[in-house]
Amino acid sequence: MINENAARLKLPRSMSRLHSTFNVDLLHHYIENPAKFKSRPIPKASRVILDDQTGEQLHIVECLLKYRLLNRKPEWLVKWHGYPDHEATWEPEPTIKKVSHWHELLADFKHRQREFNSGGM
Repeated sequence: MINENAARLKLPRSMSRLHSTFNVDLLHHYIENPAKFKSRPIPKASRVILDDQTGEQLHIVECLLKYRLLNRKPEWLVKWHGYPDHEATWEPEPTIKKVSHWHELLADFKHRQREFNSGGM
């Protein structure tokens, strides 16, 4: 608690864009999954894959969703394996080109673009 009207919360990394201070009127105690939602499946967390040599987390590129130029530098919207579409991130092309299956990702993206432009979807 910062004062009687404001509280600072420890937010997960996925919410890093939010300011961590909230008015206490906006906060409520956590209520576990209500009975009316018991049949709704709880999403599973993606499996963490660790690099054998460094022990760091590996993130696998599933597909390329969009392409853009930002300050004349190419970027790709990357869908990561095990994460939903809204967790996709914009990555600079030189970083993504290092992926072992870059050519397959690019070919798949171009194929989907051709289908979309020809009205196949």
